[in-house]
Amino acid sequence: MGITADFLIKHVRPLDVQAVATIFDRGFETYLRTVLGMSVQEVTALKHAWTTTAGLNPGTQQAQFVTAADQVAQARWTQLYQTSASTIFYLTSAQLATLSHGGQLSGPNRSRVIDFSGDPICIAVTIRRNAAPQLLANVTGINATTDANANIVHLIGPA
Repeated sequence: MGITADFLIKHVRPLDVQAVATIFDRGFETYLRTVLGMSVQEVTALKHAWTTTAGLNPGTQQAQFVTAADQVAQARWTQLYQTSASTIFYLTSAQLATLSHGGQLSGPNRSRVIDFSGDPICIAVTIRRNAAPQLLANVTGINATTDANANIVHLIGPA
């Protein structure tokens, strides 16, 4: 896909049902089970939760997006490591393709802004420890870095 599973878990959530299918159709479930040790029931629950969030309206249900982003941040900080901020981008299937393509265009071990100006990301949420969540609307770029295989592995922040 041009995006590592680890990056997806930390920074991306689907914003339409097709994006859920795109993510889970690309070996993501296998990664969750074999690398993270999740059970079939846990993977099913995760897919259901992501499908539920994907059906929300970013214009009228912002609190639910903030809650979901906060859950990601808290899990990440508890299970991985503390960071100053955690940003979750809610992407459609077309935006997932843009992100993937942008990583491949960057090449290996590079940083670049992935351009979403033609199809802005309608909602992203940054969670900071001990601070109010920040809602980002119409994000037109993501600063990302790639690994040796030109897969996006790290987020530097919105452009």
